[in-house]
Amino acid sequence: MKIIRTIVLLFVASITLFGGIASANATKNSVFITSEGGSNLNFGPPKVLKNSPFIKFPKEIIKEKKDFAWTQSFTVLPSTTSISVELPFKFSNEEYITLYKDSSEKKFNAGHIFNKKNESLGLFFISTEKIQNKLHLTTNVRDKNILELKIETKKLLEPVSITIEVTSPDINTYFDNNDWIKRGNLHSVSMKPSSYLLTSANYEISTLKRLDAWNKLVEIHNTNEKWSNIEGLQNQFDCHFNFAKTKGEWNLEPARRNVGYFSTVMSSCNPSAK
Repeated sequence: MKIIRTIVLLFVASITLFGGIASANATKNSVFITSEGGSNLNFGPPKVLKNSPFIKFPKEIIKEKKDFAWTQSFTVLPSTTSISVELPFKFSNEEYITLYKDSSEKKFNAGHIFNKKNESLGLFFISTEKIQNKLHLTTNVRDKNILELKIETKKLLEPVSITIEVTSPDINTYFDNNDWIKRGNLHSVSMKPSSYLLTSANYEISTLKRLDAWNKLVEIHNTNEKWSNIEGLQNQFDCHFNFAKTKGEWNLEPARRNVGYFSTVMSSCNPSAK
């Protein structure tokens, strides 16, 4: 089997080199998107650290700048060696990128773009096709502005596409409305979640969107005198996100007791008022 596999890989490589799918470095042009605060987030095209016949970039950067997003996809082929790709972010005012880590310190293939005040300017995600269980992808951040991808494809038997997405969503991207109302005797932040917030390709992307949407809610409302009981509000928000997505509107009410996340879930996201 090893001999057959080697022959297959050599055949694929020969097609790649001589059959019109020739290896290519990313194009020289760069692209930018503009954050809510007016900052230009510039980044150059992905590039391979060592020229490889097992990776193919499109001839041009894909500029899917649908208001706040840019994506770039490239294809990798089966190989017995690892491939390293860099995506350089070009910052001018002390912005930086960081990978998201969960409570167990496991790194996600996704993260945040922060300004020098540690406020979120955007997100980045790296995703693959459904064949991803046959592809081992790890990411790292170098010098606060270079995203490194290490790709191991020795279990692959066919090409697979990898997509990098950089977005700079604002509060209106996450919610169609976001207003204070009165429900009975309770003040409530009432919001209608958008399809962008509720629809994600995988758990990592979903998690980053949830965190970023919450952070933007805090930034908007933390100077309002009615905004209090922050931990309790976040438990209500996370409960709605995880278990009540189909509700037409989410209502977060500071007067409801902070009983912890589990008890908030058991109370259908609405603990009793104080």
